[in-house]
Amino acid sequence: MATCTTNDPHEIQMDRESEGDSTMEIDAVYSSDVDSSESDDEIGSSKQQSTDRIWKKTAFKPHLFSFDETNAGLSSNIDAMKDATPLEFFQLLFNETIIDLIVEETNKYQAFSNNDATSSASSHQAKWTETNRSEIYTFLATIMLMSVIKKNKILNYWSTDPMIITPMFGGRPITSDNPVRLTGRHFPSLVPATATQESPQRDCIVCSRTSRHEKKRTKTRYQCDICDVGLV
Repeated sequence: MATCTTNDPHEIQMDRESEGDSTMEIDAVYSSDVDSSESDDEIGSSKQQSTDRIWKKTAFKPHLFSFDETNAGLSSNIDAMKDATPLEFFQLLFNETIIDLIVEETNKYQAFSNNDATSSASSHQAKWTETNRSEIYTFLATIMLMSVIKKNKILNYWSTDPMIITPMFGGRPITSDNPVRLTGRHFPSLVPATATQESPQRDCIVCSRTSRHEKKRTKTRYQCDICDVGLV
């Protein structure tokens, strides 16, 4: 391990094993200094600082984290599933409790969306029917199958065009680029009303952190209660 000292600025002390690591660390420091500079004078100063660093071998003591393996990994019951089907293994991770939570939150979010729907979106929202456990399992299976066959638009997966049809999706036509079942997967809650605002809004944390909305944040009525952030 190489460390920095303040001795002769033209001397670098290191052992043979740490030579490669030291070179990379010096390069990283120099790169960081240059990137943070805003003028030629600052760049020159950063270069001088990088050449003044001196390295020598020291005893490196990494921080060791405690690990409790009692409940880590899959259950030992998996040994009894040597003849189980892929579906049964999948249901170990996505059991009925998790799926029922997805069903509940999906239907709740759609109810929120229906209340906020504009006239232009009313026809799209009208296609919605409450989901259930069986449909969510089918939906997840469909999503996994979609990753096997790459297409440039979601709409194409259900196309009946002989040139691009995929039989395993049933050839059922969808009339929207955003199938209603794909737009209903959301877990936030409504931003609670205040004494002065019946339907308050927050800045969407996702939109505010992308270059697409760098200058104008998108307002939203939804938030994640756990993270306490706004979400579109």
